[in-house]
Amino acid sequence: GDHLGHIQLVSGSFAQTILVGAHVTAAPAYLTIAGGNNAIGGPGAALPPFQVMISDARQLPLPGVTVNFAITSGGGFLSARTVTTNERGMATTVLTLPSTPGTVRVVATSGEVSGVFAATAVSTPSLLTNAVVDGVTLNGYTSLGPGGILSILVQNLTQPTVLASVNTALPTELQSTRVLLATPAGELALPLISVSPLQVKALLPGDLPRGVYGLRIEAASIRSNEIQVTVGAFAPGIFTRNESGRGAGIFMKQDGSPVTAANPAERGSIVSFFASGLGPVNPSIDAGQPGAVREPLNRTAANPRVFFDSFQAELIYSGLAP
Repeated sequence: GDHLGHIQLVSGSFAQTILVGAHVTAAPAYLTIAGGNNAIGGPGAALPPFQVMISDARQLPLPGVTVNFAITSGGGFLSARTVTTNERGMATTVLTLPSTPGTVRVVATSGEVSGVFAATAVSTPSLLTNAVVDGVTLNGYTSLGPGGILSILVQNLTQPTVLASVNTALPTELQSTRVLLATPAGELALPLISVSPLQVKALLPGDLPRGVYGLRIEAASIRSNEIQVTVGAFAPGIFTRNESGRGAGIFMKQDGSPVTAANPAERGSIVSFFASGLGPVNPSIDAGQPGAVREPLNRTAANPRVFFDSFQAELIYSGLAP
């Protein structure tokens, strides 16, 4: 607490009294990181504040306590290295990242307690003019189609490889990465299938009108340049086993077994296969949402024609996979 005392100096018949005020705080027992940890930004960017809370043995906030911040690796600079906690026991400093990509570590210390912050400087992602192709056919010479999968080749994307869960709706952000499509109604964040250091896979909405759109990548709020992509009315693509857009397709028999040379489909039998870029469905559904599991199923608004060589098949169902 706050204490008031005095010191008296005596020399012969002379005396002097000096009043002394003392503020005594409990020893810091806990240092809790309250904000700013694991932040990501571009080289030279100022990050959201690093915040710590200092508390005593009863976990009550300690105001007026000194906290020292120090960069232990990675470079950059801090707005303040020695900070006194406020009435809520909080101390704050701001890290400006170094000019080169990498990880920065900052240690906060008060008395015998300490905590470590980590921050990462990432390069600005970059897209080449021809960076986007159909993710199923891998054909860079045709337009994209509503409901199609985009394969986007990215430069300077330092995020690790992450796959979206297949059991839920596709997210619009993976590992702090987003794909943004500029539409007349504003920016649209596309559902993501996967993110890797060199490639991002995203899904176009099934009801996206044909036209030319601007596309960019955002990583940790750092945006790439914008490139133009053309979307047509349809761009059908059949999934292949080797994901190259060529070779054997993924066809299934009614018993669930795959169609192969050793397990061929019989004439007159029913087979299922998977495709993309077939346009809107009815009932409509938000992009990235799983298809209905019971009627009404999400059937394509326009029925495609299916040919085995020159022989046209009877179409039984065309729509989202339940």
